[in-house]
Amino acid sequence: MASKAARVVVLHSAEVHRASMGDRVLARVKLERPSRGFYIGTAELGQAPAGDLRCSAEAALHALSQAVGHVTPVRFELRDVETFEAFGKEAVMVCLTVTIEHQSRTLMGFCPVGEDRAKAAARAVLDATNRLLGVG
Repeated sequence: MASKAARVVVLHSAEVHRASMGDRVLARVKLERPSRGFYIGTAELGQAPAGDLRCSAEAALHALSQAVGHVTPVRFELRDVETFEAFGKEAVMVCLTVTIEHQSRTLMGFCPVGEDRAKAAARAVLDATNRLLGVG
């Protein structure tokens, strides 16, 4: 069995930008698997409720599929992204479907928003997938 250190996926950065006309949201997420390299995922969406969160989560899924796809063919589908309040703090929740070897599972992940909404959405994706994929 691989050591935990070899399986960890580290979030390096998550950025969201609005296009100059304001009708598009662009996201870029950078993940690392130590000793295996960096993986960059990008996403672009039209203006939508929670568009910055959704776009960052999509970019995180694209980077994650690169990070784990060479070992196990996997398909991710982001179902929903929502914010909620718990214990007086804002948090982000993601719901996604992961398909591995023709078997699909619905997963949910959570992360406090704090000061960086893009990173919170990316971390919620990693929270949802880490136990199933064994990457964190």
